[in-house]
Parts: sequence; structure tokens; C-alpha cells
Amino acid sequence: MKPKGDQPRNSGGQYGETIGGTGAIRKLQHDQPLTGLAAQAEIEVESLLDAGGIPEILKRNAIRVQAVADLFYGALITAAQEGNIDKVAQYAQRYGWLSGCALRAWQALGVETKGNSAATVLDVMRSLAKEGENG
Repeated sequence: MKPKGDQPRNSGGQYGETIGGTGAIRKLQHDQPLTGLAAQAEIEVESLLDAGGIPEILKRNAIRVQAVADLFYGALITAAQEGNIDKVAQYAQRYGWLSGCALRAWQALGVETKGNSAATVLDVMRSLAKEGENG
């Protein structure tokens, strides 16, 4: 049975098993090596780490979380324009959480790449905006 709409199951269940997440959490909790899809993902992370170091992983994570936050922001605006208060509340909660995660990811990237504090986030964001304009 698939979850309805954009309401994924949070309990793991068959979807957590399908992506390997639930089993991987158990492995982490018991300090066991990852297996299956989780082991494959671990190899990919190690490869990315070898190729670009921690800054590359931080950049990837920051971009991914920011992209998802932007999607929820768009959905929030659409729901507000349609007057769907329930969806506004739902999307606002997700957007808020994701925005906080993105901010922390940008800060971590700034600290790792420039050795500065939170002020570096603006520099990183401006740099990415310029890359988008030039790319």
C-alpha cells in the first residue's frame, strides 16, 4: 500500500526497508557494518569524499536541502494563493524545518571552506547565484 499524496510513512515499514533506511539505522545503532543499498550509498559517499573532500559533501548536502526547501516554499505560496490553509500550515512547517537545515548546511560549508563563521553563508549563497547567472 502506497502512502497517500505527499504523506510518506515516517515509521519505516516497507518503504524504509525498500530504500534500506530502516535496516541501516539498526546497523548504526548496533555498530554493525552497513549492508545492501546502504552499503552501496556508503561507497558512493567514500568516493565523493576521496574526490572532493568534506567541502564537496557539505556542498552537495546544502544544495540538496536548499532545493527541497525551495520546492516546499513554492508549494506554500501556491496553497496560500488558493486559500488552502491546511496545506499552508503543512508546507510552512516543512519549509521552516528544511530552511533551518539548509542554513546549517551552508554555515558548515562556509566554515569548512573559508574558516569563517555564519557570515560566510552570504558569501557562499552569492557565489552560487553568480554561478547560476554565468552557467
